[in-house]
Amino acid sequence: MLRTLFAALFLAGATLALGGARADEKKADDPKALDGEYTLTAGLKGGQPAPEQFLKAVQGVTIKDSVMTIKIKEGDKEDSKMAKLKLDPSKKPAELELIPQDGPEKGKAMPGIYSLEKGELKLAFAESGPQPGPRPKDFTSTAENKVTILTLKKK
Repeated sequence: MLRTLFAALFLAGATLALGGARADEKKADDPKALDGEYTLTAGLKGGQPAPEQFLKAVQGVTIKDSVMTIKIKEGDKEDSKMAKLKLDPSKKPAELELIPQDGPEKGKAMPGIYSLEKGELKLAFAESGPQPGPRPKDFTSTAENKVTILTLKKK
């Protein structure tokens, strides 16, 4: 159950928080600005918050060289999920494509957006599938739009 929820949240969306607003102002257009280690603090999918059990199972998120790795621990079992990130900060809101590197959605790009302000980077993704949903226009998650949002804070 937890793995299924994780896969749905991971494959459909993410939000990250970076420390230091000044760093954000200087690096918002630089893909390397996202590089770092993060703690998952919140998640939404289809307007519903992620269960506390899911938040605790995610041990950390690392972004390095446009690759996002999420570490999960359920009991004694540890696992990692990876996705490539393609960023386009020239768009408003800034756009991205999340491309899972494993699991059933491997290689299928999911359209999303991100925002980096006041030390927080938000990522929102459309639902994946044979015909992914449209790229989100804002950071709203509802049952109708099926957008996923994750929030992480830089360690």
